[in-house]
Amino acid sequence: MDYDDELHGRSPLWDRRLMQLYAAIEYCVAAAKRDGLKWAPRGKKPPALALSNHASIKFKEFVGDSPQWSMKLHDMYNEIRHDPIEKDPEEAYWFAESARILILSIALDYASQQRTALDRLLSDHRLERLGQEIRDRVT
Repeated sequence: MDYDDELHGRSPLWDRRLMQLYAAIEYCVAAAKRDGLKWAPRGKKPPALALSNHASIKFKEFVGDSPQWSMKLHDMYNEIRHDPIEKDPEEAYWFAESARILILSIALDYASQQRTALDRLLSDHRLERLGQEIRDRVT
């Protein structure tokens, strides 16, 4: 396996990366609940759905159908957690990268207290392929 394989999702490391990123999403949502933030879900809503609903419109446009993306990410996380052998590492790569963008977008919003930094990030041409791959996989 060379660098190109790892970069394009043909590495089993992406399964672990997706698990780590989903754990970060769960942590963000749990912290928001603990702090009593209004956007934090009550009940059984998956953490990825709660956090993506809190993200900016630009993120929702980036992934296409935000609720569908969230549910696919949540399902993939559960599949990898319970049966890691069956998951396609390339699929895990694209979803892990989009989860990374979600976490980054929430952090940028929080740190800058405005959406301009995130809007600039998501309109960067270097993220076009990631956005297109995710939108293709969500629909």
